Amino acid sequence: MEYKATVICGTPTYMLFLGETARKMGTSLPDRDIRILILAGEPGANVPATKKTLEKMWGATCYDDIGSSEISNFGFECTRQKGTHIIESMFYVESIDPETLQPVADGEVGELVITNLTYESLPLIRFRIKDLVRFDRSVCDCGRSFLRLDGGILGRSDDMFQFAGINVFPSALENFIREIDEFHDDYQIHAPKQGSGNPLLIKVEPRGKAVSLEALQLAKQRLIDKVKLNMTITPVVEIVKIGELPRFEAKAKRVFRA
Repeated sequence: MEYKATVICGTPTYMLFLGETARKMGTSLPDRDIRILILAGEPGANVPATKKTLEKMWGATCYDDIGSSEISNFGFECTRQKGTHIIESMFYVESIDPETLQPVADGEVGELVITNLTYESLPLIRFRIKDLVRFDRSVCDCGRSFLRLDGGILGRSDDMFQFAGINVFPSALENFIREIDEFHDDYQIHAPKQGSGNPLLIKVEPRGKAVSLEALQLAKQRLIDKVKLNMTITPVVEIVKIGELPRFEAKAKRVFRA
C-alpha cells in the first residue's frame, strides 16, 4: 500500500493469507492499487474456485506462472487466459504416462517432461517434473502458437492418491471445497491407507461466527454431494472450530496420508 504497487507475486496460499490479514485490519483490498496477481509455487490460478476467491478478495485479475527450482520458469498465462503457454523457444516438452513412460496423445492427461534448450550451467535433459498436464497445440486467441497446457498444471503425479479405486487429485477437491461460501479457505484432506476400510476425511472450518449451524450442515451435505457426483466417492466431512486448522504463509500442507 505504501509503495502503491499494482502487481503482486506469490503463492496462492500466501495471497489468501494476506487477504485474510487485510480483512482483519479492516482494509478493503479491492479499493487499493493492486490490479494483477501472479501466482506460482502451487495450484491456485488454475483451480477455478480458488481463482474466483482470490480475484474477489483482491479485486484483481489472477494469472498463472509456472516453473520449478531446478529448471526455472517455463510457462505463463496470457491475457486471454485460455491455458498456460509453454516457452517453446527455450524448452522442449513432452507428455508421458507416468507408469509406462510412453507418450500420451494431445488432450490426454500425462506427466510433463522438459528439456532445457538454453541453460549452460544446469542443462536438464528429459527432466521429469511430476506435474500432470493436458497439451493443446491450437493457436491461442492472443495470436501465440506456443503449446498451451489446458487448465494449467492439473496436479502432481506424486500428490495424486487412490481411494476406492479412483485416482483423486487434491486440486479437484480444493475446487469443490472453495466453491462453498460457508467454509473457510483452509482445509485438510486425510487419505486413508488403501484397503484399510477407513473413509476419505475432509476437515473444514466455518467461514465465520455468523454462519449458522443449520447453514453449515447444508453446506456439508453440498460438499459431500459434489464429490460424490463428480468423483463417485463419498467422503466424510468434519467441521472443526474456527481457527483450528493451521494457517500458512508459503506453500501449504493440506494433504495427509495414512
